Amino acid sequence: MELLKENKTVFVIGVIILALLIFYGINTGNDSGNVLLTSSSPNVSKEVNDRELLQLLIDMRSINLEGYIFEDPTYLSLQDFSRSIVPEPVGRQDPFAPLPKTEVTISGGDDLSDQALLR
Repeated sequence: MELLKENKTVFVIGVIILALLIFYGINTGNDSGNVLLTSSSPNVSKEVNDRELLQLLIDMRSINLEGYIFEDPTYLSLQDFSRSIVPEPVGRQDPFAPLPKTEVTISGGDDLSDQALLR
């Protein structure tokens, strides 16, 4: 502890130099990453995409959809494996409305009331 008190100035200067070296190392390490994120000519890639889109539209214009495909024996040999949808009963008009109060009457059997259990 006495060594620290005697050389306080040297210790503070050393900490400042160390902090500056760390700060400089962090900042220079990020510069190389920024170069990869920039592009020399962003319009070139947009022009390439536009040309590809135009070529695709031109190719699609040449597609001819005639009805002869439906007369092909291969198409006619296809089988329909779909299932019919069975109609289900419709539920309540408002499923979130409270249920009507109903009274259930049970006849016969054992008496399971509190009075019967206490006997």
